[in-house]
Amino acid sequence: MTFYRLPNDLKNIVCGFAWKSSWEETQSSLDMCVTVKDYQISPVFLRRDMWSWTFASFLPNPMVEFMPIQKFTGRWHDLIDWHAVNELLFRLDYRRKVVRMAGTRAEWFRRFKQNWLQIALFDTFYRVLLHSDMDVFKPTFTRLRYDQLSVQGPFFSARWLVDDYASWGSN
Repeated sequence: MTFYRLPNDLKNIVCGFAWKSSWEETQSSLDMCVTVKDYQISPVFLRRDMWSWTFASFLPNPMVEFMPIQKFTGRWHDLIDWHAVNELLFRLDYRRKVVRMAGTRAEWFRRFKQNWLQIALFDTFYRVLLHSDMDVFKPTFTRLRYDQLSVQGPFFSARWLVDDYASWGSN
């Protein structure tokens, strides 16, 4: 018998014991983990550790060591390293046609604000650029290219990039 075939009352007892959460919360977190895993997002854009308000410390993200998202910040878009996303968007040379065809920095953040899962599309764009031999970076970043995009620093999520991009400089 699999876990999914157990009665809901028993599932609630198990989830309550393991994570102090209900089966519904746990199932929605598991479903989102499967969705994100299916997108195969590059580790450059995923945070290795996430802040947990419940435990007041940084813990491995739910993709590495499962725990319902409510035990972290409660927001799935905190899984993304928005600093790395912003850094890559800053390094790109928008005078190049191949870069412009995917949109401007402001358009990307508008997409992210509408739905944070647009990171999957951005990751595809990143992989296309990564495997192309075209020069897509500003002259300052020609040598650095993709290096040091994500240092996995212990910072809170840069969710302000998604939540309030318009007020800090979309021009």
